[in-house]
Amino acid sequence: MKSDDRSFTIGMASHVDGCPTKFSRKDFSGRYVGRDAAGAAKKALTELCRVKKVKGQCTLFLKMRETTQGSKKKEYLYQAKREKLSKPIELKGRVIEYASKVKSVDSKPNCKKSHKSSGRMSKKTSRKSKRVSTSR
Repeated sequence: MKSDDRSFTIGMASHVDGCPTKFSRKDFSGRYVGRDAAGAAKKALTELCRVKKVKGQCTLFLKMRETTQGSKKKEYLYQAKREKLSKPIELKGRVIEYASKVKSVDSKPNCKKSHKSSGRMSKKTSRKSKRVSTSR
């Protein structure tokens, strides 16, 4: 970690309509390191959209809390949006398919009706199940 880097965690994640997501659990808060809270919010958005297996556009309200040692633990609220690029950018060893944009906001909308499903959320890392053959 460089000396000018700061660390952040997700304080709150909600949908565009203001309703909370399942990301409020402790194991999805994560630690995101960057120069500023906006960069950390982009990283958090990428992680959360990947966990939910969202292809294409993904929009969330994220409240990032600074966790750098010696900081005042200030919170920053962003509307983070990920869009699929019309033409992917090819670099050495990887392909960039999405562009993330964050916009600082003062408040998020109030939730009218929650649309969290009652089902289980997917794991942070996907594991491939091994099939054991029973035939001999």
